[in-house]
Amino acid sequence: MLGGWLPSTRALDVWSFGDEPEMAAKLVHLVMCGEKRVTMGWIEGAERDGIPLARAGGVNVVTDGFGYPRVVLRSADVRVVPFDEIDAASAAGEGEGDLTYADWREDHIAFFTRQAARFGVAFDERARISVERFEVLHVIGSASAAA
Repeated sequence: MLGGWLPSTRALDVWSFGDEPEMAAKLVHLVMCGEKRVTMGWIEGAERDGIPLARAGGVNVVTDGFGYPRVVLRSADVRVVPFDEIDAASAAGEGEGDLTYADWREDHIAFFTRQAARFGVAFDERARISVERFEVLHVIGSASAAA
């Protein structure tokens, strides 16, 4: 124990948002600008991809579309919710699109369906989604550098 803090027993997770470089750059930019404080992931897709699931208190380095580190995040809260039970406030916390629930829903159904197609499975509205609220510990570089 170091001054009341226990070091992590898990390696630091390094990852990027989305499934393509342009999306990674755009979403990390939203974090750097303070507009994105929630991220969500389809649990079955993460497990099939071998991606570690978010955990409360976990510290992550998030990269841009080129793999350069841009922010250090700490997961403040992680909960598992069926897709069709995600609330509008959580959806808006992702900071994406026009910030409406309808836009969030349409974009995320398309994203998770694309992810499911890679595995030859179906995504449905009862799929378990990890809803992660995070805080930014450190921004690496400026917000304009991520654009």
